[in-house]
Amino acid sequence: INLRRKARAERKIAILVYGFPPGVGATGTAALLNVPKSLEALLKGLKEQGYDVGSNVPDGEALINALSQLDDERATNLGPKGLEAEFGRVVANLQDKGQLEGVTCGAAGVTPNQLKE
Repeated sequence: INLRRKARAERKIAILVYGFPPGVGATGTAALLNVPKSLEALLKGLKEQGYDVGSNVPDGEALINALSQLDDERATNLGPKGLEAEFGRVVANLQDKGQLEGVTCGAAGVTPNQLKE
């Protein structure tokens, strides 16, 4: 209810962009979809509806390139074991808060509790 009462410019939203596996240039990729253009259109639509997306809507390609560069740097700095550990901590934290009840992660159906181990 509080969110409905907030002005759109004051609301905080998150946009998830696919990028797996990390560090191999897969950020913002999807089969037969133009993710950069879709992201740009989404941001333009949000701005038109009154959401604060900054003074200018950035170019979708530039956004994906920047995200990809950050992802590559993070993957290089953490390495494979560090990325696994980071993912495990995030999922375990969400599980502890009860936000992943019944959710499985990964193609093998690994549960968040298994990631804690």
